[in-house]
Amino acid sequence: MNPYLFKMNGHVVLQHSSGEFIRVNPRDLHKAESYGDKDEFAQWHAEKAGDVLLLKSCKSGEYLRVTEHRTVDVCGEGGKWCEFRVHPQGNPGCYKLESAHHHGVYLAVRHDQVTIGEGGPFCAMTIFQEDNDNSCIEAPMQRERQLEMEVEKERLVLREKELQLERERLEEDRSHHIMQHQSVAEKYSQPYLFMQSHNVVLQHPGGQTLRVENGHLDAHGGKGELAHWYCEKNGDIAKLKNLRSGHYLKMENGHISADGKGGKWCDWRLHPVEPHEQNGCYLFESVHNRGSYLSVKDESRIEPGIGGNHCHILIFRE
Repeated sequence: MNPYLFKMNGHVVLQHSSGEFIRVNPRDLHKAESYGDKDEFAQWHAEKAGDVLLLKSCKSGEYLRVTEHRTVDVCGEGGKWCEFRVHPQGNPGCYKLESAHHHGVYLAVRHDQVTIGEGGPFCAMTIFQEDNDNSCIEAPMQRERQLEMEVEKERLVLREKELQLERERLEEDRSHHIMQHQSVAEKYSQPYLFMQSHNVVLQHPGGQTLRVENGHLDAHGGKGELAHWYCEKNGDIAKLKNLRSGHYLKMENGHISADGKGGKWCDWRLHPVEPHEQNGCYLFESVHNRGSYLSVKDESRIEPGIGGNHCHILIFRE
């Protein structure tokens, strides 16, 4: 580093009479202290304005000043309290810095404190300049970028916490859904013995149940609400009303559907299948299509049958 000759702006450090450098406090950038080395906290941008000098911290972007109350800090914005008159002391780069607006008041370091003096030996400063260095000019921008990065990091941490909470909520919802599903499955586990009207599900030989989805009957149900029916018992005749759609299971003109209104085509005679009558296994014979039974073939085709294994329907009640 070379002595600063007060000819132009530059990147400088201020060495006081104890051999150390004036810097901003790393924990409080508004406070000047005397324990500096030549690191970023001790670097200043010297701004020459005619016959006065301003010193801006490369770390904080604020100015060293002697306040109107004659104290020293690094809170200046470049106004009159930040201006120093430069008094050369013989050796190159050695100066005393007098407050331009407090006549006879100088920047000083005494008893390791950055303070003011009357121009004695504690007021002598040696100012060094680094050749061809623009880092001080760029320092405020670098600090701004650093702050932006810290804000972005905090935003990402907050976002990750929000995502974790969302994952926990979804897992809780999933567990609740599984418990609900298990609860429904447990509710429809008792064989229906056709002793009174009841909510039921109808399981065909393929292992799935009859359900109504979007108004259409199919054989791909489980034990969810689309597969819930109300068995209306009237003697040995039953009607099956889907609880979701409100329409009835019917056989009309050789076709089975679930759009019945509750008329004669919706009547079914239930025949227990021996020896499984205690297990809720029945044949569903259409009352007005004698000899034609509800059947599910190939695990999906719902059509009239003649009473074979495809017609065996297990009924489980709620």
